[in-house]
Amino acid sequence: MVSVVDNAVVQICFIVPDLDVAMQSWKDMVGAGPFFVEKNLSVPVNYRGTPSFLEIHVGLGQIGSIQLELIELTSDIPSVYRDMFPEPKAGGFHHVAVFVEDIEREIAALEAQGHSMGARGEFAGTPFAYMDTRSKTGAFTELYQYADGMQSFYGNIAAAARGWDGDRLVRPMSDVL
Repeated sequence: MVSVVDNAVVQICFIVPDLDVAMQSWKDMVGAGPFFVEKNLSVPVNYRGTPSFLEIHVGLGQIGSIQLELIELTSDIPSVYRDMFPEPKAGGFHHVAVFVEDIEREIAALEAQGHSMGARGEFAGTPFAYMDTRSKTGAFTELYQYADGMQSFYGNIAAAARGWDGDRLVRPMSDVL
């Protein structure tokens, strides 16, 4: 079992064929938002032992206490996203994210259980790893090293959602970094 900070899933992620349509749909269905967006994001990663990039458009919003990540793929480069959705413009549920106190220990624990590391890198200076837990959970599990900066980032997105009046659905990611 992974030792998760506060025993909480902090994010759910969906791969979507069109980020703009998906953000509007999630707002209309459950009131998710606002979404903080970065288009043409290229994140260097180690994908299954090989240097690579995650090339995406991403929108981060909130549903209650859970962050909602929507990702539109912008390239055919092999990735943990393409592992689940190899066809262009395919999509669906991809991963849950959790904070862990010791990412190296948790990677080793999951590998000992037979789960391979799909990719690892850093976002906003915080180490992350996508563990391929599909055989047990049907999805990937994203581990984030617990860090004050990442906690603040998540907190800023959650704060923007509290009392949100539905105005300005799309906002720049830089507003919350």
